[in-house]
Amino acid sequence: MAYAVHQKDKSLRAAVRRIAAEELGSAIDALADPSPEKLHEGVHSARKSCKKLRALVRLIRPGFADYGHVNATLRDAARPLSGLRDAAVFVETFDKLAAAAPKSLDQDRLTPLRAALTHARPDDPDAIAEEVATFRAQLGALAEQAGHWKLKGKDAEILHAGLKTAFKHAKEALSEAVKDPDGEHMHEFRKKVKVHWYHARLLAPVWPEIVGPHRDAAGKLADLLGDHHDIVAFDERLEAGDLPETSVRLIRPLMDERMEQLEHEAFAIARLLLAEPAGALADRWTTWWKIAAG
Repeated sequence: MAYAVHQKDKSLRAAVRRIAAEELGSAIDALADPSPEKLHEGVHSARKSCKKLRALVRLIRPGFADYGHVNATLRDAARPLSGLRDAAVFVETFDKLAAAAPKSLDQDRLTPLRAALTHARPDDPDAIAEEVATFRAQLGALAEQAGHWKLKGKDAEILHAGLKTAFKHAKEALSEAVKDPDGEHMHEFRKKVKVHWYHARLLAPVWPEIVGPHRDAAGKLADLLGDHHDIVAFDERLEAGDLPETSVRLIRPLMDERMEQLEHEAFAIARLLLAEPAGALADRWTTWWKIAAG
């Protein structure tokens, strides 16, 4: 079943346990093949599952006593492998920027930069294999615990509080990012938006025709902010000073222009998506959940 709360779930606790089992199982399976051609994809998939699980437990945090332990486990387990895909992301970011470059720009002058990014120092396979094995073991231990997770309080009250808090945090992060759209504020805004997007995905079945479009808009916003974050990280990579200077100098204006476009598009969507009071959204979605749950 998809990453969502369904009518078939007998309670919020049952839904949480089921979703946790599915995501943890998927993450563990993704890390089963240690071959180099599967490793990057598997780690990326497992880390995505961890982010989805962290959003899930954040939703039920008001009634979930084990939140601190579970959140820290998911965060810390995935952290050692966070840089594994950096080289690939840098190349992907370069390709997006180059594809949007004006026709007047001589693409051949950018080629040395792409070549340098592509031939970055390879990762130590033995160290990565050990980290992946540790990551997988930690997820397996958490999977055993997830079947016994308990919630304290009424389901509707837990859900309402979780939705309201996450939406409020996204609104606050938007305000800070608009005032000062530097890398850190935009990064924080992206994280808060992704949590709300995951919550919308979880609750979309309560009224697909209404929550579904909201979910899709939040997903588009998260993608825009993700592209913005990738350019910020790409800029930090360029600052290392070990890349072809001419190519770096040529690509910087493309980066600045694209970041400005992304900020404009993201803020336009966010002002609409996050316009209503957090309590109002939580009221509506919780009411719809109660009706859908019967």
